[in-house]
Amino acid sequence: MTTGRIRATGTPRCSTGSGGRAGQREAIGRPAAAVIDATFDFTYAPHAARIADGRREVEQICREHGFDHLDPVLVASELLTNAVKFGTPFGRRIGLTVRVNASCLIVEVSDPDVLTVPDLDNLTEAGEDVETGRGLLLTRAVADHVEVHLDSRRGRKAVSARFDRTSK
Repeated sequence: MTTGRIRATGTPRCSTGSGGRAGQREAIGRPAAAVIDATFDFTYAPHAARIADGRREVEQICREHGFDHLDPVLVASELLTNAVKFGTPFGRRIGLTVRVNASCLIVEVSDPDVLTVPDLDNLTEAGEDVETGRGLLLTRAVADHVEVHLDSRRGRKAVSARFDRTSK
């Protein structure tokens, strides 16, 4: 079973949002096994060790809800790595939200860096000798849809990747 916070909602949708508390699980309404439309929220300290925690959570959620886990886990790893490396000024926390319903799964990572917003339409390939700069390209390559959301009111930026159940 996954940890974190789970919210069961009444209508299936694949939309995006943010934050919660790590380490606690709360089922509202139906038990997780019966949930078709659910949101799992986690927050992490901006440390590289937390990336593995996020990967494990995404893998478990995928398995529990019948989604192939390989691409969502890869995307979670890449987006969490970006958030840890580039998106956490002053040690503020990063968020991982996984939404799942009958038709799709969304992995979203949020961080407090609203000044650096990736332009998904103008990503360039990293050079052969460069060790970084491939995460968003990988994300776009394996996800069915990728978006960046900016919530300047809350001081958060989020990158979300959607995986359709019938995807690649």
